[in-house]
Amino acid sequence: MNKKYFMSLFTIVMVTFMSVSFVSCNKSDDDPIGDGGDSRIIGTWYQDLGVATAAWKFENNGKCYYTEWGYKASENWSHADAGTWKVSGNKITTLFIYEDDDYDEYTYVYSISEDGKTLVLSEGDYGRKGTYSKKDN
Repeated sequence: MNKKYFMSLFTIVMVTFMSVSFVSCNKSDDDPIGDGGDSRIIGTWYQDLGVATAAWKFENNGKCYYTEWGYKASENWSHADAGTWKVSGNKITTLFIYEDDDYDEYTYVYSISEDGKTLVLSEGDYGRKGTYSKKDN
């Protein structure tokens, strides 16, 4: 009976240990590439808006930057935000948190050209679509 009890206890301990081990082997939530992501998105992408330029910079560490700059009413102007990004499948989600606890979170459907030099972002809620060119690798 002791041997049977020991084997049952051993089996329970091993199953518990293996369950915890498998859970801890999952991909980290901090991985910006995410599930099915595409590392080609990492880099800086530019869009010419005519009177202004917009740029997205996606870093491997999950940080992103959105910047716009231009010339308006006889003066130069610029706007920049820093945030985080994560890709899942063909969607990229960006999150920008501001000092007043306000935040902006957007999810875009994205595609990258076969040569890796053109990024198209489509944001469904507002109907925005942008085409960006990659300037660095």
